Amino acid sequence: MYILNGSLGSSGSGIDMVGCHNGRINKCTFENMGANSIQMKGGSQYIRIEKTFLKRWATSNQYWRKYRVGIF
Repeated sequence: MYILNGSLGSSGSGIDMVGCHNGRINKCTFENMGANSIQMKGGSQYIRIEKTFLKRWATSNQYWRKYRVGIF
């Protein structure tokens, strides 16, 4: 699997992988995703994500914010 220069937005899931191997996601943009931008599960392994931009994705305000302000 190789995804290059992809651009996804609006709602739902961006890339939802189940059992994927040896993949690469490169130079992609995910913006305003309703569920998740990139999700690897079900035995997925060796997936490389490079130069990919995530903006206003569903988890960002719930998960990452607490680490930015030092609340664990």
